[in-house]
Amino acid sequence: MLRSIVRKADWLHSAISKFPTAQSTFKVVHPGNGQLVAEIPDQSKEQIEDVVQDAFLSQKAWAAVTAGERSVILRNWHDLILKNKDDLASVIAAEMGKPVSE
Repeated sequence: MLRSIVRKADWLHSAISKFPTAQSTFKVVHPGNGQLVAEIPDQSKEQIEDVVQDAFLSQKAWAAVTAGERSVILRNWHDLILKNKDDLASVIAAEMGKPVSE
């Protein structure tokens, strides 16, 4: 289930798609049970810096958005978090290697 959640995460695919094809990958493993969660492209320092620069430039566009428009966007984000809270809890629990109940 967790692997399908990770694969379906549009934000993850969007971020990774900005990278050129990686020569290698690294495995993300659930620390509690050793289960493979995902394989992620292993990128160079320069490639990561390019993505960070893209994010920095995107912030300038966000800064130009009015407070009213930001509130609508943030409210929609809030609603999406609540709608997907169980899936998000599963991902966070897997990252930490703990059960969701903790």
